[in-house]
Amino acid sequence: DGCVRCPVGAECTDLGLTVPVQPQGIFLKQVGDDWEAMQCAPYAVNSCPRTEDPAVATSKCAAGRDPESRVCALCLDGYFQDGDECAKCSGSASGLPVFLSMIMWFLTLLGTYYFCNSPVTQAASTLLTTSVGLGMMLTGFQALSVMANFSVEWGSPFV
Repeated sequence: DGCVRCPVGAECTDLGLTVPVQPQGIFLKQVGDDWEAMQCAPYAVNSCPRTEDPAVATSKCAAGRDPESRVCALCLDGYFQDGDECAKCSGSASGLPVFLSMIMWFLTLLGTYYFCNSPVTQAASTLLTTSVGLGMMLTGFQALSVMANFSVEWGSPFV
């Protein structure tokens, strides 16, 4: 076969006559007769573990990592990114929270309907409408008094 230069970042023995060993944080990939060494994903420090066995030196990724992805950056199907590791998904999501939320929404809507149509609320409705109307009128007068203090210099087209 001949000698092959050890890729930068890999660990080689016997002056390049053996397959390089993948150190922690380095991803080794064989391209033809040469080896390519790349830094593993910086957000996932443990994505490329050290390998001692030259038979598995290439494309060795941590558990749950996809060896086909560049530098073990992606998680396998059925796994998700959790910090710097890929954690196994725990099955399908339960529809119980959605169902309970819908029940609570319906009960709130029903309670609001009965509260708004009760005799006590209907009597208070007239007082509430009058109070809101007077409050809006007071706010309008305050806005007009503030605008009366503005000093605006109008240009020639408006004078």
